[in-house]
Amino acid sequence: MSKYDVPARDTRKLARAVQLYAQDIKFFREFPEVIAAPWVTSKWGIGDCDDKSRLIAAVLVSFRVPVRLVYLTYKRQNAPGNVSHVYPEVLVDGEWLAMESVRAWPLGKSAQALLDSKGRKYEIFTLDM
Repeated sequence: MSKYDVPARDTRKLARAVQLYAQDIKFFREFPEVIAAPWVTSKWGIGDCDDKSRLIAAVLVSFRVPVRLVYLTYKRQNAPGNVSHVYPEVLVDGEWLAMESVRAWPLGKSAQALLDSKGRKYEIFTLDM
């Protein structure tokens, strides 16, 4: 937390610091899918969207900050199969904010909003942590 200069009891800055930490972890698309514990993702410095999302959720839950995971599935244009993605959302001042970990996006920018802006159809569900 000292690397990101997070003041005590500032949920927004804590969330952003954890998001930046996860964004610095190298993205690695696994096949077949492997589920890594949050401490493994942190120690190895590598993981895919679900590994990084679980790491973010574990850290925030340890600080008693409300967090949920958003699971998003959509079809690619002109390609077979579905794409699945997961990202955490944190509750800050009564608002759920996306915490994208795969892309260097700011706090609050979500893959769901990107699909909405393109008029793409998707399925979504959330899991409170």
